Amino acid sequence: MRVPHIAVLLTAVTVICISASSQTALEYYNEGTVYLEGGDVLSGLASLTKAVELEPERADAWRNIGVAYTRLADYDSAISAYKKLVALTPEDATAWVGLGSAQYTGGYPDYAASSFEMALKLDERGKTAWAGLGAARMAGGDFKGAADAFDRALSYDPDYGGAWYNGGVCYYELGYRDEAIGYFDNAADDPTFYRDATLNKAKIYGALAELEEAENSFNALTNRYPDDREVWLEWARVYRDLGEMSDALLIYKEYMVLDPGDAAGWYEVATLYAEARDAALAGKLLGKAASLDKSLKEKAWGDPAFDKVKLDEAFKNAMNAETGK
Repeated sequence: MRVPHIAVLLTAVTVICISASSQTALEYYNEGTVYLEGGDVLSGLASLTKAVELEPERADAWRNIGVAYTRLADYDSAISAYKKLVALTPEDATAWVGLGSAQYTGGYPDYAASSFEMALKLDERGKTAWAGLGAARMAGGDFKGAADAFDRALSYDPDYGGAWYNGGVCYYELGYRDEAIGYFDNAADDPTFYRDATLNKAKIYGALAELEEAENSFNALTNRYPDDREVWLEWARVYRDLGEMSDALLIYKEYMVLDPGDAAGWYEVATLYAEARDAALAGKLLGKAASLDKSLKEKAWGDPAFDKVKLDEAFKNAMNAETGK
């Protein structure tokens, strides 16, 4: 299940400067901030770097340098910038949140957790810090601790879609599927998380063999996202796993129309026809798969899914007709 990363938001800072050198640094800072807000990250970074060269203790510039490097996916440089920021403003909870966000996104969840905990010592009501701590704990496999952190975030902002979504992932991993469905229901109220939350909910219903509920969720998704290949594929797999082969085939066909070049998709459909003992069609579809990915032909011979048909001449002939062999 997808876990969204923590967004680091650009915060505009208004500063009044007195000296000539500070005024120049301010001009570079303002110029860099305007570039960042306009999406020109490289120009923004260049101006902000000049600002801190002239005024190394300019905290607002270090903050936005961290933002710029994060947008460039240069997380080590972003971390360095945020470390400068927290050294200059150690009592600023948002600075620690920025550092934690860069550490988390950069692949350092343990350090990120420490930074978020520092932010929470300064502001225990910081929903972003609680959510960040939850994400860091998730990355470390502590789903119980993560769920507790997301719940704290929700206690301060009941409409926090990201906390509902990640909380749902945690409860799912902990084996509390009904609770996970409830969290995903709430997450789906946020347009940002509607698609993934509803898809996760549909898959859980399928795992619980609650087919009607799964179908309702998949229908809602395909109505809203008719060209979303993953949604169609997951729906087909739910039917397949529940033994609803005719329905699975219908949905697989919808998927294959959207992605006829998906070798693995053709292979999956072939296994269903093999299960139904339709040797000729299973062979034809496996041949399509193998024409796109030669390794799948060899894979099929060792796959128990084809045991019912692999010795059938109709299967072999149909497959070879597709592959030209």
